[in-house]
Amino acid sequence: MLEEPQITVLSWLDSPMANYGFSIQAREQLSGLLLDDDAYQLFSRIVLDPPQIESDEQRTQRSWRAMKLLLDDLNATSGGRSSLIDATKAGLLAKDIFASIGKPNTNILHVRTLLEALLEAHPSSVISAACAGGKDGMEKNLGPLLAAGTSSQTLPTITHIILYGCLGKQGKPSAEQTVIQHQEAMQKNISLSQGHRRKFVRVLSDWSVLAQLIQCISAHEGENPSIGEDVCETILTIVECLGYPEKSLSDGQAQKKDKSEAIGEENLLAPLGQQEWWDPLIAMLDGKTSDAAKVAATRIMMGVFTLATGRSSRIRKQNSVMTDATESNLGETKVNEIVPDANKDLPHENKLLKWGLTSKIHDSLLKYLPQLVHALLRDLETGIESGATQYFERGGFSDDIPGVAHPGRYCVTPFTSWRLHVCILLAELLTYNGPEEKGECLNSNCIEEAETFRLMAMNAVMEFSLPPALQTNDVDDVSEEAVFNPWPFLCDWVFEYPENALYHFQFIRLFKAICMEHHEVSLRLVLQKLKFVSRAVKACSGKVANKGVLLVCLNVLRLRSYSLAPSAFLCQFLKSHDAWKGFQEELLRMTLEQERHSHPVPSKESHFGEPVDVNLGSSYAIQLGFDGVEAYQAGTAQQPLGAEPEGKKKKKKKRKKKK
Repeated sequence: MLEEPQITVLSWLDSPMANYGFSIQAREQLSGLLLDDDAYQLFSRIVLDPPQIESDEQRTQRSWRAMKLLLDDLNATSGGRSSLIDATKAGLLAKDIFASIGKPNTNILHVRTLLEALLEAHPSSVISAACAGGKDGMEKNLGPLLAAGTSSQTLPTITHIILYGCLGKQGKPSAEQTVIQHQEAMQKNISLSQGHRRKFVRVLSDWSVLAQLIQCISAHEGENPSIGEDVCETILTIVECLGYPEKSLSDGQAQKKDKSEAIGEENLLAPLGQQEWWDPLIAMLDGKTSDAAKVAATRIMMGVFTLATGRSSRIRKQNSVMTDATESNLGETKVNEIVPDANKDLPHENKLLKWGLTSKIHDSLLKYLPQLVHALLRDLETGIESGATQYFERGGFSDDIPGVAHPGRYCVTPFTSWRLHVCILLAELLTYNGPEEKGECLNSNCIEEAETFRLMAMNAVMEFSLPPALQTNDVDDVSEEAVFNPWPFLCDWVFEYPENALYHFQFIRLFKAICMEHHEVSLRLVLQKLKFVSRAVKACSGKVANKGVLLVCLNVLRLRSYSLAPSAFLCQFLKSHDAWKGFQEELLRMTLEQERHSHPVPSKESHFGEPVDVNLGSSYAIQLGFDGVEAYQAGTAQQPLGAEPEGKKKKKKKRKKKK
């Protein structure tokens, strides 16, 4: 049986006047009810536990109007006006919100919106309510948000709660940072005490929130296949904001003393360095898992590792102040007024590296390299005869495929985005050289040091056996769980998917890595066993879609050979390769044709017609990653194509020693 105040509120919510929120007229009509200390509960119950009525539309309408009134009241708090909800009541309301999530009649969108508004107005109260009761309390309060995450509506709310509790303010990835948001954030003085943050982080670590998020993918994948992408974005946002804390943008703020203290964020992200956290992600790569789950798992692995190494494009860039395109006429003056020195780069502190998580993540991924390679090669055949991409004459018909004639080409076996993620992860492993790297040792007179990170990865890849077709001994039975060397497949895919530019870019990174390191075992396999140079030269002689990636790889070989001693394997191999020697003039012509402008470029007309250099030290070589690389010992190095030979030096006569 409803009480009289509830009946009054319900009748008022059913009136059109409720659409206007807490207006002056609304406060006058409800003045008698608003004087009560628990007046806010009359409206919150409509949102959190709506009364049973026959009309779902009317129940949703009441819930939305009640939520709108509470939002107006919370906005009044930030504006300094009187409010129904103070800090004490905000904590009680937060507990009621946590308890209401998952109820059948509750509109999760309204509840989420109310919780986020409450978090903005009273963050300390919400954070205290979330971690009340320790680990069990966190499971009781935030656990239903993950269960309700099947609708993908509560994961952003969980992200905001976690970042507020850890950072003491709202944390957002760099892609969402704008000038207006920065200005609003600087004007807000709402912050959490060190005690609140430390307790919240400790309870969150005990609850293992990162492991809970991973389990959310497998638990709710059947109900919502896109849940994996939402969980992925949540994890990467948390790792980015905690691993790369935001720095002050103005010189005055940068000079202030940093009063922040460690609150245990490293314990919250510590599972990233443990194999137990990676086990469920690797398990999602088996053949029984959906492609959506594989995409999420591989993107998480790729994103976390690139964040740990500092190579991720997600890393917040303090100078990337974004404005609307329509405001471009305002110039840089207004931007610099809001954010001083907006165009200056500020260093980022990689906390993941400082906490020792980068090397642990690297070790974990190397241990899982067999599973990653096995998943990468599953269901994709190798060899040109596999016909991964088929071509038709325009307007022609195919006997194998019924229906309308295909106008061009199609992929018989799709490459898939999750397989591309694994290729990117493999490229990151083969190019990362550790935090203490002072520079790439590309000249032959460098002193070889201890095994580097990328050398460890290259050696681990070469430990896998070759596919049966490339083995000298006949292999009768091949286990389905056998892991083969990926290089034969990686090279074949360049030709099987000639228009997959995303994969071609990753192959260039992989190919350049073994050339820069001069990993002889890998080079012998790719160049000798797989005949990559012969296939590339033959393909470049015709009109093919993958000519661009092949020219880049051939130029990498050309430039790298100039910096090596003549006795090095790469120099000896190219010197004895007839097809390579016969293609040098054509390779130079094609490269110069690509680099030379066909017509004057605006603002660069003076450079039009100037000779183009594509050898070591040129801008072209720098673009390929040969910055600072010099030819091996002037006078004895293999002379770059097109360069004038140096004159012969006179030999000095040795003076005979007097007896």
